[in-house]
Amino acid sequence: MSSSLIGTVGIVTGASSVSRLAVSRQARDLLDGIITVHRDLPVHRPDFAAAAAGSPTHSRIAGPGYGPEQHRAGLDRRRADIAELAAVTVELDAVDRRAADLNRRINDLLARAGQP
Repeated sequence: MSSSLIGTVGIVTGASSVSRLAVSRQARDLLDGIITVHRDLPVHRPDFAAAAAGSPTHSRIAGPGYGPEQHRAGLDRRRADIAELAAVTVELDAVDRRAADLNRRINDLLARAGQP
């Protein structure tokens, strides 16, 4: 992977003198998936005359994302998930109570062992 990265950084930097910090930043960006272009590209300018004439930019009109049945089913799934989480919370509270009881008993035993 490093050999391909070195080749890529070499292509990006080209023959120009670029500081090691700049090369390091370019390598970091490439590894993060950030690809930067270091040259001038033609800019696409929108045709304002066509837009003013009222030509639609989209050929399809978007409808609602979910129907009433899908909305109700989603809410039911959410309520079921919340109920399941509530059951987990009850179990975790019981575990916490048991751990606190064990800690109290251990402290009592240690206090008795320390007394003559």
